[in-house]
Amino acid sequence: MPENGNISNMKISELMTPEALVVTKDIPVDRMIKLFAKHEITGAPVIDAQGEMVGVVSLTDVYRKSEVSTVADIMTHLLICAEESDDIEVAADLMVNHGIHRVVVTRDGKVTGVITAGDLIKEFRNRLKAAPR
Repeated sequence: MPENGNISNMKISELMTPEALVVTKDIPVDRMIKLFAKHEITGAPVIDAQGEMVGVVSLTDVYRKSEVSTVADIMTHLLICAEESDDIEVAADLMVNHGIHRVVVTRDGKVTGVITAGDLIKEFRNRLKAAPR
């Protein structure tokens, strides 16, 4: 938390989940679902065989498409990312403007984590609880 307690000065790195799970585009969808359940998540960045980020996949993608076999069949190719040094307002704006629930966090083009709408809501709730009444 910033020293002055001002949420508007918080950096994405302070709220993100570091070392987020990534999946490869060639894994079967049923295996991806099991990984998501094990890690209690609903989405993840997708990488190719060279480790380059090529998309994002979520459980919503599973429900939107039928007759799929691999993550590549259902992933979203549009990459919406923010740098870990950005203010959390950048992540919130990206979520609102694109109608998404997670933003992939990067440093120098490499995935370093994920920040979700849930992360932002938890911080907001904590601030409300800590506020004088």
